[in-house]
Amino acid sequence: MSGEAIAQPGEHDVLLVVDIQNDFCPGGALAVPRGDEVVPIVNRLAQAVAETRSMVRTIRFAHVPPEEWDDAFRDPWLDLLHRSGTAVADADTDQVKAVRAELRALANRLAVGELHDDLWPVYGALLINLRNVLDALDAVVDAQPVQVASPALL
Repeated sequence: MSGEAIAQPGEHDVLLVVDIQNDFCPGGALAVPRGDEVVPIVNRLAQAVAETRSMVRTIRFAHVPPEEWDDAFRDPWLDLLHRSGTAVADADTDQVKAVRAELRALANRLAVGELHDDLWPVYGALLINLRNVLDALDAVVDAQPVQVASPALL
C-alpha cells in the first residue's frame, strides 16, 4: 500500500493488545498488511512484562529492603536499571547492548565473593531479571520506530 499515511505514536500513546488472531495476518479474513510482523514483538513485550513483575516481586518480598542492600550491588544495579529504561525509551539499540554488557560485567565482578552469601538469592534474581528484560526488549528496540497504520485507513 504505497502512499499510505502512517501515524507516529506520541509520548502518551500506548499499545493495547487485546486479542491477536490469525485473521489479522496475511491470508486471514481481516488481513492487515504485515500484521504477522507484530506477533514476535508482542511476545517479547509479554516476556519483558513478566520479567519486570518478577523483579518487583523479588524486591517486595526480599528479606532485606533495598535501602540495606550492599552498595557494591545496589548503586550499579540501580544505575543500570535507570539506563536500560532510558535506552529502551529512546529506542537506542547500541545503548541497550552497552547496558547488557555492563550488567554482565557487574555480575562477574560480584561473583568473586564481594557480597554476603545470604543476599545472593536477591541479587542474583535481580541481575537475571534485568538481563532477561534487556534481552526481550532488544528485539522491540530494533523494531523502532513503530509505525501504525492510521485507523482511518484500516
